[in-house]
Amino acid sequence: MRTLLFSILLMATVSMTYAAKVPFIDGGIYKAKETAGRDGKLFFVDFYATWCMPCRLMDETTFQDAGVVNYVNKYYVPVKVDVDDFDGIAYKQQYNIKVLPTTLVFNSKGELLERVEEALSPSKMLSLLKKHNKSFNRKVTITTPVENPTPATTYTPKPKVNHNSAPAKKPAKKKKANTGGGLYRFDVEKEPAIGYSVQVGVYADYANVLQQTAILKENYGSKPLLVHIANLGDRIVYRVMLGRFDDKASAKKFLNRIKSDGGEGVIKTLDELD
Repeated sequence: MRTLLFSILLMATVSMTYAAKVPFIDGGIYKAKETAGRDGKLFFVDFYATWCMPCRLMDETTFQDAGVVNYVNKYYVPVKVDVDDFDGIAYKQQYNIKVLPTTLVFNSKGELLERVEEALSPSKMLSLLKKHNKSFNRKVTITTPVENPTPATTYTPKPKVNHNSAPAKKPAKKKKANTGGGLYRFDVEKEPAIGYSVQVGVYADYANVLQQTAILKENYGSKPLLVHIANLGDRIVYRVMLGRFDDKASAKKFLNRIKSDGGEGVIKTLDELD
């Protein structure tokens, strides 16, 4: 009877400990950076794949631990990136993701503070989050949300691969498309491919296009928003561009403004788009 009672109490304790979950946001890394800058928080990125067993272990334990959940809610904006979807493949290349799971921690400016390439227990995750939770890392900033936060020039050296990690080399799987949320209003006109523009993102999911353009419209309402539809193999991709300029110097000046706001971009010659 005593053993049975102990088992029941243990089950109740475990259930209470893992009742909540870390509230990962939708919208990708650019949305996490924008939210962190607006709210004065840090943000972290969990790179994972559906086939990665250590990643699943973190989902079932670390990201449901009450201590981790409460701390994240107070100080961090969390986001997940599936390395097998289109945007995830681009992030995987940009941040040189070789091992899963990989956790990247950024300050509110979008500067990379640390990368960890292993499955983290609740205590290790909490220790990592507390390590970087300094007031100078979570200042409110006026930023333009971008798809690719700018990494710092230095970061913590990569740890060795261990039994808690898995190589990130599994063939890509198709992920259910994000249908997006909310109501959007927009006017569509066919644009001549003349002049220059600043590309601020490339997406395979049209819901991300709507979310990104809505945010850009709010921050740069006076500049025209352009979306170029292209084929990449058997995929349709959308280039989101901001502004139209007669000369490259004007486009570069505007790109510098975006960068001063904390964003990133690249100048595109419109008549050379595929």
